[in-house]
Amino acid sequence: MFKRSNHTSLRDFARMGLMVANNADIRDAVLTAFFFVDHHLRSNRSIESGVWHPSVNVIEMTYGCPRNCRECYIPLEKRRDSSIMDPAIIEKTITESKNLGISLFVLVGGEVLSEQMMPILESTVRFNKNCMFVVCTNGDYIAKQGIGALAKVHNISFSVSIDGFKEEHDFIRGHGSFDNTSKAMDVLRDSRKAFFVSSTVRNNNEATLFSSEFNRFLKNKGVVYQGVQRFRSPNPEWDYSSEKFSDHVSIIKNNKGLYPVPIIHVHMSDDLLSQDTQFSYIITGRDGDIRIGKVEKDYGNIKDEPLSNIIKRVRNG
Repeated sequence: MFKRSNHTSLRDFARMGLMVANNADIRDAVLTAFFFVDHHLRSNRSIESGVWHPSVNVIEMTYGCPRNCRECYIPLEKRRDSSIMDPAIIEKTITESKNLGISLFVLVGGEVLSEQMMPILESTVRFNKNCMFVVCTNGDYIAKQGIGALAKVHNISFSVSIDGFKEEHDFIRGHGSFDNTSKAMDVLRDSRKAFFVSSTVRNNNEATLFSSEFNRFLKNKGVVYQGVQRFRSPNPEWDYSSEKFSDHVSIIKNNKGLYPVPIIHVHMSDDLLSQDTQFSYIITGRDGDIRIGKVEKDYGNIKDEPLSNIIKRVRNG
């Protein structure tokens, strides 16, 4: 059931921590390093014990997004629905996750950052200071509005989506997206916030994403690490082959010192979220449905029963 990760090590996390300390507030650096190492240790605990101990809860705060990215995994009708997760579900999800030892939360959309979401996000992060929150964003909101009071909150970091330089990125995400993404990274760097980027490798951007020029660009923006995953599509002509992706990953693994930005978070599995351990991530849907990784099956709903019961059901197969 479990497989040891070969893309993230404590040495990688130490390197990441040093980069955070160089680019961000020292309090951000300490908290980021602590919670990511805790995630790493919980993942290894699952491997060594053979008993599933989820280490991250990925919370789908909303499916709404004003952008119309090519081949987005969220159906168009969902992207046009701007409703957000009920704050009561957010609170219950985080409380029950903490009771189970999960302290790292990745907040995803759609697009998480909006005028509607910011007050809820700020209160959630401030109330749960013993947790780390990573907000995934396309950068549009930050470019226009900044991050406000979150600049002074240290248990939150950001993951900004970027898929190349302007030509490649805007081809995928629409006109003006690259400029907003670039400005958002400037805002985060100048605010001395810990932040990362997430890039999806496609046939039209692979040369850019793995180039030294793009790597230097990210480093100059203050990026700590670049998460990389391959693009998968029902259309075989759009799909990025797993063989080519594995070749790139092998080059990175064997030459990490050549990359100014340590590329350490590589999504490789075809049907699950991460190679880190096959089931290290819980996914909490906007309406409370619980999934594991990218498996489509719902194991239960947190509105109807305790999260501990759902986890027992997963453990029992």
